[in-house]
Amino acid sequence: MKTNRRSFLKTMAAGIAATSLPDLSAHPGLLKLNIPAREGTSVMGLTCEPLKTVRIGMVGLGMRGMDSLQRLLKVDGVEITAVCDIMHAECAYIHDLRWLKFNKKDGYWNMWRLQYSKWHTGNLYPTHGLGPVAQIMKINRGDRMEYLTSMSSNQVGMSLYAREKFGADSPEARQNYRLGDMNTTLVQTFDWKTIMIQHDTTSPRPYSRIHLLSGTKGIAQKWPRQQVALEPNAHQWLKKEDFDTLMAQYEHPISREIGEKAKQVGGHGGMDFIMDYRLIYCLRNGLPLDQDVYDAATWSSIVELSEISVKNHSSAVEVPDFTRGAWETGKPWG
Repeated sequence: MKTNRRSFLKTMAAGIAATSLPDLSAHPGLLKLNIPAREGTSVMGLTCEPLKTVRIGMVGLGMRGMDSLQRLLKVDGVEITAVCDIMHAECAYIHDLRWLKFNKKDGYWNMWRLQYSKWHTGNLYPTHGLGPVAQIMKINRGDRMEYLTSMSSNQVGMSLYAREKFGADSPEARQNYRLGDMNTTLVQTFDWKTIMIQHDTTSPRPYSRIHLLSGTKGIAQKWPRQQVALEPNAHQWLKKEDFDTLMAQYEHPISREIGEKAKQVGGHGGMDFIMDYRLIYCLRNGLPLDQDVYDAATWSSIVELSEISVKNHSSAVEVPDFTRGAWETGKPWG
């Protein structure tokens, strides 16, 4: 595309929101921003008192971060006092439920999913995938969700399914549906971790909760396949024998105690029985529950907050601190 200098400057000026309106009257064609005058003394050439030890906090331990850390450790007079990293997670509820949404006889109570799809967008069911990830990332117990941004794809699947199943002139096909086929919500935590949450119950695709944790030492994925890749060979998944050895080494005590019984009892492969067992165990032994009312409020708030973000062009929306500050001293799960 071709443009002249004046058009370019006008376009650029219109996109600058952090400054006041430019003054173009004195020199036409010259963009002059109204920058506030300096207050106080200039910091050009600023110095400080000599430091015997330079204390450094490292934020970000990826490829360059680790290189920088190794270099700094070799410099005399340097002390690394703190390190932190972005430890990113992905979770989802991806489940083709079209046949249940339109099933008046054996579907959902009062056809609530279908009704929700008519009037709402965003992620209406984040907790299924988010709960385990939130516990792994110490949400409300040392960290908390700070804000999110959410985006939904167009709604196509519901209308297409209704036309094919009930006919183009049916009430189901003529109904407008607001719920986008795929919603992707990104959460930023106070400690700069990120969580991606997806929801799609319309697209014809295999079931998935994703359940993935990515860090600086490797990546772990529990769905659709259980896989782990670790440094220094994180470019490929562990071989089965190495994976089995790792799983045996880090098997959770609860799984080791009742894992086999859970498989026999069933319920999503035994997960439901383990949750029931753990709930009763905590109540019988006077222990705090693994999920409390603050967790329930935080995880469930994604429903409304994601819709607010989608309706406002994916603007960032603050996640309320339902713990009223107690997250800072909350003890992580054992």
